[in-house]
Amino acid sequence: ASEPFSLINPQTSANSDDGYWRRLASALTKPLIGTVFVILFVITFAFSAIPVIVPLLGIAFFGFAELEMSYFFMYIGVVQIVLQGLLIGRLTKRWGEENLMVFGSLLMALGMLFMPLFPSIAVFVVSITLISSGIGTLNTVLPSFISKRTPADEQGGMLGVAQSVGSIARIPGPLVGGLIAEFAGLNVAFLLSATLVTIAFVLGFKLFRAHRFRGQSTEAGSCPSHRGMG
Repeated sequence: ASEPFSLINPQTSANSDDGYWRRLASALTKPLIGTVFVILFVITFAFSAIPVIVPLLGIAFFGFAELEMSYFFMYIGVVQIVLQGLLIGRLTKRWGEENLMVFGSLLMALGMLFMPLFPSIAVFVVSITLISSGIGTLNTVLPSFISKRTPADEQGGMLGVAQSVGSIARIPGPLVGGLIAEFAGLNVAFLLSATLVTIAFVLGFKLFRAHRFRGQSTEAGSCPSHRGMG
């Protein structure tokens, strides 16, 4: 009797898993790329709780129903489309990816911090704008940073690992956010998310300083050769 046909070769699957973990381990050992992977995980985990805790806050503060909350989530999508489609290229050219990592994390942290503190529609809208602008910025500049600082023959694999890291971070976020909101309160859920994003902000700031210092060291190292040629 013939062997049953299988679409998945166990050996191929094992090799694929080994390759994934090797690429992930390789990324984490590189100071710049490893830091970006940590930022990506933290930011994605924190933002994945937003679809749970923001509607709960809208109900608690303003008595919003599903229709009203759907408008706000449509607004989040519009903000990200405008940012990523029209503005992010200009912002990247002007400020650089490292600055935008810091700025995007700061926007998210401020939005998550202020939203539960003031039961005001204006504060609610401004906070949503800050959060959606921050995540829209980070979702663009983080993969770009990884791609530009990875050898051409490794870019596809490294970006695939980055995508899987983001997917893994999205799994527990809504559950954790909902449980914290239920048992500790909405303020605690938002504060925890803001704290996580603040950690990403600090990491991004350190990344910016390290990258700038490396650039200055490179320029300083090239100065003697120029003087010698003169």
